[in-house]
Amino acid sequence: MDCYIAKDGMMQNKQRGFTLTEMVIAMTITGVLSVVAVPQLMDFESEAQATTVLSTAGSFQTAVILAKTANMAFGSGMNGNDVRVWGKNGEPEGLIDFNGYGYPTKNDPGNNGTEITTSEHCAGLWHSLLESNQIVTTNNGDMADYVASFESPGCRYKYTKREGHSFFYNPTNGKVTPTIVEQES
Repeated sequence: MDCYIAKDGMMQNKQRGFTLTEMVIAMTITGVLSVVAVPQLMDFESEAQATTVLSTAGSFQTAVILAKTANMAFGSGMNGNDVRVWGKNGEPEGLIDFNGYGYPTKNDPGNNGTEITTSEHCAGLWHSLLESNQIVTTNNGDMADYVASFESPGCRYKYTKREGHSFFYNPTNGKVTPTIVEQES
């Protein structure tokens, strides 16, 4: 504590810093805010992950509908191999096989057969239908956003950043069904 003499000649104390009471109040307020704010921030991350899966599933559903429409307009109409739905002639990208219901099943140029039978078919279908920055593999690598797997009769795309979040594509009816697991409190 520093002392100085005021104009009236009296000695005055010059106070520096915070009192113990002020410090306790500041710490209490900080503690209350952290208890309230941290769960809210955790919830935002959970909501963002769910939104990512839902929007990707919606994009996949839209791509399935567009591919079926392109097949009906320019392809064989229903069951067909190597139908070009986008891209340039002579390139394997954009060639998709369609089943008897007219829905896209895989990208497997030159291979006759219109059914999904492997995880590689699922990953290839993703890459043929979606132009996406998301990384899709058939094994759970560190860099993968989704892991594609074959689950009869279609494909499951599991989101790697949140256990239980995924979507399923059923080529018998063209439906894409997301699965979102709620966070435990």
